[in-house]
Amino acid sequence: MVAPLRSTVLIKRGAEADLVRTEFLCRPAVAKRRVPKGYRLKALDDELRRSRIRMEARLMSEARSALQRELGRTTTLATIAELPSALLTMPALIF
Repeated sequence: MVAPLRSTVLIKRGAEADLVRTEFLCRPAVAKRRVPKGYRLKALDDELRRSRIRMEARLMSEARSALQRELGRTTTLATIAELPSALLTMPALIF
């Protein structure tokens, strides 16, 4: 289990997810929480939200690796995907 998020401020509410400004491990962060859809079967909705968060975390990791290769140095940026709650947390680079 990862550390809980501190207070959050809504940045944007979309059809698929809420994007909030928060703190994670005492650093500014952005969290994306995919909201459940009441019109879907619960099992299907849970699996769709989990798989989409998993894919986004994988793409963020691949993008970070490509950037590291291009720049020739490593970064300490971490993306945390919490699959049960369909939450993706990443460091805030630009506010």
